[in-house]
Amino acid sequence: MIKKLIILSVVAVSLASCDMFKKDNYQPPNAQLHGRILDEVTGELVETDIYEGSVFRWQELGRPGQSVDDLMVAIDQMAHYPVPASMLESLILPARLSGYQPHLLDQLMLAGEVAWSGHGAIGESDGWVSLWPADVAGMVEPKPLDNMTEAARQIWEQLAGGGAWSLDSLTSTDLTPAQMEAAIWELVWAGRVTSDTLAPVRSLGRAGGALRRPHVPRTRRVVRPMVSARLVSPGRWFALPSPAEADPARLIQAISLELNRYGILTKGSVLTEAMTPSFFEAYRVLAAMEDQGATRRGYFIDGLGAAQFALPGAVDRLRDTTKSGMVLLAACDPANPWGAGLAWPESKGHRPTRKAGAMVVLDNGAPVIYLERGAHTLVTFDDHPEPVVAALKMVGEWVDRRHLDTITLTKINSETALEARQWAEPLQAGGFTMTPQGFRRRAAT
Repeated sequence: MIKKLIILSVVAVSLASCDMFKKDNYQPPNAQLHGRILDEVTGELVETDIYEGSVFRWQELGRPGQSVDDLMVAIDQMAHYPVPASMLESLILPARLSGYQPHLLDQLMLAGEVAWSGHGAIGESDGWVSLWPADVAGMVEPKPLDNMTEAARQIWEQLAGGGAWSLDSLTSTDLTPAQMEAAIWELVWAGRVTSDTLAPVRSLGRAGGALRRPHVPRTRRVVRPMVSARLVSPGRWFALPSPAEADPARLIQAISLELNRYGILTKGSVLTEAMTPSFFEAYRVLAAMEDQGATRRGYFIDGLGAAQFALPGAVDRLRDTTKSGMVLLAACDPANPWGAGLAWPESKGHRPTRKAGAMVVLDNGAPVIYLERGAHTLVTFDDHPEPVVAALKMVGEWVDRRHLDTITLTKINSETALEARQWAEPLQAGGFTMTPQGFRRRAAT
């Protein structure tokens, strides 16, 4: 990762004075293609389901690692990608590291190698957060102070002066503990403030539904009665650096992180990113990087447009037709291209989304089942029961591993669960039992 950033930094120096950053020099994609990737067996363009499998392999999901070095590799690939805090340690990191334990992340944060930031609240007990290597800070624009409360601005004045502040130091203001708590989280979700530990995020509590908070061993400590329990933590709070406006080097670094994440960038994947909300800006950088030999442009994936840019290694992955197998992901996981780079296929219920709390099981890249936030609604994509049974068994495995709480399905596609008789046998074969409320899966004892 560091080697890639050094190479791209050299590219940034050579591009910083280029005319590509002048708007009137922008040339949109045209019919001239720089490369085509064909299936070695059929001779046809690579289909989208093969592309999804290549994303799975590129991100190396399910690696058996259990060390801080293995976790650092995963964080490099997830850098600055917002995910729900409630899903970070219950689904997203365990999907990348089968032996994940919260103390691994704590070690990296205490060593100053990894940091986190907020990207908006989700209700009162959850929010969007991202992890990133400490040397790639300042990649996402924070929300303006003008629309924030007076209490938040007061806390910001203290933190913006520099340094890391303990909770006791911040409580020297004239704010009450409740105002202090609200102001801190307002600044966190605005992307302006963070701490040197993930403990405050873990203390937010469950967002509701099936997600389970990770177990973190607790040490004895004195709890001060005048401070909200949510913010009692050993960490320190500090202001995040703001990105420089119109900085070509920052945009190039953002694109390099996204290429590292996906291998192949399309318009759909770029627009899901917090770092590059404009494909117009991203395209100019990608085209210039192609001229420098850092990327390849071509019509690699059928149906995703001509503006596709890839790292050479990612193109090789497209030629690999090895089955990626079945995997459970958060619907908003960057390893799930459906609803981002790819449009969701037709389902037997409503159209899925990438909303927080939702989950999807993919089999060799194709979605098999989709679970709504709260895991009460099940959506299927075809009428064949065999893959659905296998997907339900996989969900049950995550329940048994205590990453998910007890699941009770009350609705299947457009019917109530108890009325969807054709699914009764597959659900029971998948480990679910019938109850008066629906079909339930508890952890094995």
